[in-house]
Amino acid sequence: MLYTSMRTTTNVTQNEKVAYQTLYEEIQPVLEQLKRINDVDIKTLGDALNKINAPWTPGRMPELKK
Repeated sequence: MLYTSMRTTTNVTQNEKVAYQTLYEEIQPVLEQLKRINDVDIKTLGDALNKINAPWTPGRMPELKK
């Protein structure tokens, strides 16, 4: 959508408004799933890896122990 109107000097068309509204409505469940994956699932996985002393992986903060 951005590409089609990037260099234009006219207003947004009705078709573009409808497309944006449709995208906005349909992306909401996807964003909720991504948020759950990020906030819950990945944290749970990281906690499980820490519990079994798995090697460090990107995105996980290492826990230093004395």
